[in-house]
Amino acid sequence: MVRSFIAIDIPENVSQKMVDINRYFLERNYRPVSANNIHLTLKFLGETDEQMLRQIYEKLRSVLNKHQIFNFSISGLGAFPSERNARVLWFGVKEGADRIISLAEDVQSVVQEFNIAKLERFVPHITIGRFKRPSNISREIEGIRKSGLEVFQVTANSVKIFKSTLTPKGPIYEVLYSIELKSVP
Repeated sequence: MVRSFIAIDIPENVSQKMVDINRYFLERNYRPVSANNIHLTLKFLGETDEQMLRQIYEKLRSVLNKHQIFNFSISGLGAFPSERNARVLWFGVKEGADRIISLAEDVQSVVQEFNIAKLERFVPHITIGRFKRPSNISREIEGIRKSGLEVFQVTANSVKIFKSTLTPKGPIYEVLYSIELKSVP
């Protein structure tokens, strides 16, 4: 069994800038995501049989071939479940969110064939850190917003299936499969 997820990888030049925000939260029992682990999850699969992962990959290749390479913008800082009770700190997706949602819906339709549970509602976001205990970070987020957040432009040219190995120092991600999106003519 392999702990795995399906995601769009975020380039390191963008992820390095994104994790700079983490410095505002380090004194709050906060675990930042390392820059090399930044991604946009389309579907968390959990513990999955390796043979099933291969079958999911094969099916995704045929289903995702209709999707073209596209650009999206990452902007806006938020928290789940809320800024007053934060457990997860994230950047949102502005431009291109509809394309990401379409990808996620197709991914979901494939994995449902393998009896992998459906998410109630998909919200495109990139997690940059987690709080060990719920925290009210509304003041910090408001200050960061007022200082002006950079908008990051990213090109989605593939969807990847990652293996996630949990270690005491944090997860280690390894690309198992990559599905290239269709080139724009």
